[in-house]
Amino acid sequence: MPNWKKVITSGSDAALNSLYVTNAVTASVVSSSYIELDVLANGDAPAHKEGRIYYSANDGALTVYNDEADISLQVGQEFYVRASNRSGNPILNGTPVYISGSQGDRPKIWPATAEDHIAVAFERRNHIIGVATHDILDTEEGYVTAQGIVRGVNTNAFTEGDTLFLQTGSPATVADYYRATPPPFPYDTVRVGWATKIATNGFIFVEPRATQHLVDISEISGSVSNAQIGDLLIKNSNGGMAYTKTLSGSYTIDNGNLNVDGAVTGSTLQLTNLPAIADDTVLVIDASGNIGTKEAAATSGTSGTSGSSGTSGTSGTDGTSGSSGSSGTSGSSGTSGVDGNPGTSGSSGTSGSDGTSGSSGSSGTDGTSGS
Repeated sequence: MPNWKKVITSGSDAALNSLYVTNAVTASVVSSSYIELDVLANGDAPAHKEGRIYYSANDGALTVYNDEADISLQVGQEFYVRASNRSGNPILNGTPVYISGSQGDRPKIWPATAEDHIAVAFERRNHIIGVATHDILDTEEGYVTAQGIVRGVNTNAFTEGDTLFLQTGSPATVADYYRATPPPFPYDTVRVGWATKIATNGFIFVEPRATQHLVDISEISGSVSNAQIGDLLIKNSNGGMAYTKTLSGSYTIDNGNLNVDGAVTGSTLQLTNLPAIADDTVLVIDASGNIGTKEAAATSGTSGTSGSSGTSGTSGTDGTSGSSGSSGTSGSSGTSGVDGNPGTSGSSGTSGSDGTSGSSGSSGTDGTSGS
């Protein structure tokens, strides 16, 4: 059967059952029910040309070439952001980046590391937008994978499936930007993605999740129908969170004050390191266990101690020795002057012829004065 050819002249229409082209078709518009592309393995992928599309057997996706010859976009499997490198240095393929400002119509990007929020408060260097999907020279524009696979990254330090977090410090290589465990406090835990192929030319599946700070949160909502005004959000022993007004465990107020406008109840109260009180105010506890201050109780307690000095009143028994004043009755012994009565016997002088000398017996009454 002859190999017939049908010539279609310009401005005319032709109906064909099928059209097989071995080289290329150039047209401004193609209308068809569908386009059937050959399934191409990586080794059969066409040469790069901006705007060229083919179906990749390895990725199972329609692949598109853009203006960058060293990358290709797998439709439906990854998402690009076009950005401008203004960091002052080349940003190499596989480097996590964050956005800071814009250059013309493009966001400006910088290499991202985990931020120490004690040294640098609330920076945004760890709020990454994605991972550079090729080398981007300084002052040049390039593409960042916000979600999807980034190829050509050395992942030999990890295990397949490892979660990759931003590293701290100043990484020396692209691989040094990642770690398989969250960094220690006070560095933020920022997930970049996962190691999916372990090799010098490894793969990273990118899906960033940055830490949210309280200053960035305007409101927390959720299933909290049982939450009441003033409730605290407390971590439970099972690792969950719950709203409550009850604190369980020991808490310390370090170099601060606790002001309670109301009652404090409990079975034990221990006060330590209390400052000296200049006046006589003391704490008193009533029968119900209520604690308060009382001025009068303090002064009466003080006078109570003077009652102790009342024991010195015992030494007042020395007053008993005052009974030695009774020994003054020894003056009664002066009645021995009564012995002067013998002077009365001087009246015997009266019996003397010299009665006059009897009058000297009257001087015996001087013995009375001896009392």
